[in-house]
This record gives sequence, structure tokens and C-alpha cells, in this order.
Amino acid sequence: MDTKLQKIINLYKKDLQKFIEKNALNADYYADIEERINEKISLLENPTRDDIKNILSEIGSPEEIFREELESRVIEKVAIKKKWYQKFLASDHVIFLGIFKELSEKTSISAGIYRLAYLFLFFIGIVTKASILIPVLIFSYILGFLILRTGIFRFLFSLGISFFLLVFLGLCSIVFGLYLSDFSFGNMFVFMNMPILLPVGLVIGIFSLVVLLVFFVHYAFTGKTLGWKFFMTGFITFIIAGICGAAFVFNMTNRYMPYTEMTIAVSSDIDAEKNNLDEPITFRNWDFVNTFQSNKDSRSEKLSPQFSWYQQINFFPLNPLNSSYASSFYYIGQFEPSDDDKIHIEVTKRTFGNAEIQEFSQKFFTDFSLKIENNRVQFVAITNPEGKYPLMFGNFSANKVRVPLNVRFQVWGMPGITDLINFDNYEKVSELDEHMQYAIASQCTMLYFGNDRQLHCDTNEIEQIRQMIQTWEIIDDTPHYSREVEKIRQMIQAAESSENMQLTH
Repeated sequence: MDTKLQKIINLYKKDLQKFIEKNALNADYYADIEERINEKISLLENPTRDDIKNILSEIGSPEEIFREELESRVIEKVAIKKKWYQKFLASDHVIFLGIFKELSEKTSISAGIYRLAYLFLFFIGIVTKASILIPVLIFSYILGFLILRTGIFRFLFSLGISFFLLVFLGLCSIVFGLYLSDFSFGNMFVFMNMPILLPVGLVIGIFSLVVLLVFFVHYAFTGKTLGWKFFMTGFITFIIAGICGAAFVFNMTNRYMPYTEMTIAVSSDIDAEKNNLDEPITFRNWDFVNTFQSNKDSRSEKLSPQFSWYQQINFFPLNPLNSSYASSFYYIGQFEPSDDDKIHIEVTKRTFGNAEIQEFSQKFFTDFSLKIENNRVQFVAITNPEGKYPLMFGNFSANKVRVPLNVRFQVWGMPGITDLINFDNYEKVSELDEHMQYAIASQCTMLYFGNDRQLHCDTNEIEQIRQMIQTWEIIDDTPHYSREVEKIRQMIQAAESSENMQLTH
């Protein structure tokens, strides 16, 4: 026989032998079929390729030959009574509320996989003693029943998710629109030099949100999903967008986490012609008057007051109106007498950002000065209205304030004053006990450094406060004064009560 024909026969025999071994069939079957093949070939004088193929086709493929026997094996297995774990893993079997069977029908994933995952998490909760995990699993199971097997809950749940997706989509779309428009505050461009992660993450995120929104809206009104693949497309792209977002946040953290500090010394003469020295110079902690005054023109605009317990002027953004930045001051513990007729202030400028941001900051601030306007002391940071700048964060804080001798100044909302005021200038100082001095000092606002370089309270104000405390009369009928009088009264009563208790013991 031709070698090529023999090769065809040998290949068939090889496949037959493998099939018998794989399915654990009787080895005698191979010998019988081999004998039939040899018998049929021996009847041919000069067998051709077609003759060999016809013989093998007549005998049939291994699958065809043993189909009946293999099917009988399956029938025998089905006939065997299912064990409990077989029922547990079956997708068509309802257990308890039937949540995982419902999920199996909707996602085409076996219910057994959901059940095993649920039990695994339950086991983890018990072993790790995670007190929150088990209640969450139980609650999720009940919630799943309400959502999947009760129509109204499915509708409300899907609409609820759709609402949050829509809000998130709107925010992402707005940010992306601002990015494309190169949005800016004056000459400060919010998205300047931002990493490519931002637009990429926004595009992917918008796509994922649209897909998920369509999925849940469709499910809410029809009760049918658009398929597992459709949902996974939205979910996977959402995860990718989240990864981009996390990487962007990490990048921005590294960009703005470093900071530098520099000390700025400024001073100003007290111009008697421009300022009424019968009125005190004012330093206010809470009245941060943000006066924007361009170094190109004289335009100014006042913004709403801000409050800071930390006695510092925060700037963000630095220059939205192409202007200078002015603010009033600070903390009484930082006040000292001046050696001349000027007010001197040392200010620390802290700027957050890497080397690139610091370089922009140096170009942005062109000068610093101190001015007294309407008896209010203001620190002015002159900024450059030209050019483009990225977002910059930072603050100015006063380290030391020096005031000329015998110049009255006013301080509001400043802690630490009670330990600094000297009452030697008050002729009735002998009549003030410790508690009365503390109460007066806490209310005093008209201060000055005397020739002794000590901090004093204006004697008229001392007398006024003293009378108010002694008579419990409200000198000023404003709510602020009323509250302050009540605070002083309670403070003194508490101090006297404490002393009496000590004497009794």
C-alpha cells in the first residue's frame, strides 16, 4: 500500500486510541475496529485515497462510534439523586430568598459562584471578627431581595443610582468644559500645566458614566438589563477613570505639598494729616479687608470679610482681579514698642508648591508695603497683572508688630492680652484686685506703649469697664456688649466661688 494512504490510516488509528484512553473505554474496542479496517482494505486490489476515506467514513469517527455508550453514562449520572452541595451550586435552584438565582438569570453567571463568594465573605467576617462585615452582608442580601424580586424597589433603586450618576456626569462635563476653555481667574489659569491624566480621566469617566446611566435608566423602566457585557463596559471604564483620578490627585499632592517661607519687613509712617490720631490705630483679627488695587490703575474692590483663628491671611487664588492684596492684622502677643515713629511689621510669606510654582510666585509678587488707611493698618502685597500664572496657594502671617510709643491702637479678638497689660497708669490701681484686672484686661481695646515701654490700657476705658462690671450696667445696648457683660459676671462669680470653697476647706 502507498505510504501516503498508510499515513491516513495510522492517523485515524492514533485518534481512535487517544479517544478510548481519554474516556476510559474498553481497550478491546480498538482491536475490533482495527480488524474491521484491515478486512475492508484487503477486499480492494489497488485501493485509492478515496477508497480509504470511504472506508473510514463508513466506520465513523470515534465520537460517532461511542456516542451511545457515552450518552448512557450521562443518563446514569443524572439518574443519581442530587446531593445537597449539587443543589447549592445549581443556578436553577432557589435557596431562601432566591437572590443569587435571580442574579444568575440576569448576568449569566452561575448562582453557585455568587453563593460561594457570599459564604467566603461571611467566613472572613467571622474569622477576622470584623463586626461591620456580617451586618453589611445580611443587609445587602435583604436589600438585594427588595431590589431584584420586588418591582418598586428595583425602580427606585435604579433611579437613585441614575440620579447620582447624572450629577457626577454633570460635574465631570463642567470641569472638562472649563478645561477646554482654558478657564482662568483674571490672569491665573486654573488648568495651567495640569498633567495629561486630567483630560484623559475626564473623557474616560464621562464615557463610563453615560454607559452606566443608560444601563440603569433602561433597567428602571423596563426591568430588563442591556446585558452583562454592556454593564461591564461601563464599570471597567469607570474603574480606569478612577485610577486616572487617583493618579491625578497623587500628582497634584506632590505638586503642592512642598512649601517655602520668606520673611518680609515693611514699615509705614503715621501721617497725622491723613489719620486722626485722636482715634486709635486699628489692628483687627477678624476684619480681613481684602482690598484689590491694581498697579496699572487705581481701581479697588472690597470682598466679603473672612475670619481666621490662625491670624494669617490666606491667598487663593492670589490675583483674580489683576491687583494688589491688602489685609489688616493680628495677634497681640506679637506686639512690641517701636524704636522710632514708624509702625514696623515682619511678615512670613508661605507659598505651597514645587519649584515651578515657587518660580511663578517670585514673578507674581513684585513688591510689599504697609499702609494706614482710615486708621486701619494694612499689609499690601503688590502683584504683577501681566502674564499667565497657575493656581497658587499660601498665606501671609505677622511674626512681629512694633508700634511707636504713646500711639493708641485698637485690637479686636486677640488672645493673650490679659497677661501683658500694665495698670500702673491707672490712679486707682490699688482698688483693682486680681480678678478685676483680668476682667478689665479681657475687655480693653484702647492700648498704647508708654514711655516705660510697657503695654497700657487707656485710663478712660479702664474706668468705663470697671463701672460696667461693678454695676452690671450695659453701657452699650448692642448684643455684643450684653454678651460680654454676662461673660464677665459669670467669670468673676466662678472665681469668687472657687476662693470660698478653698477657704472652707
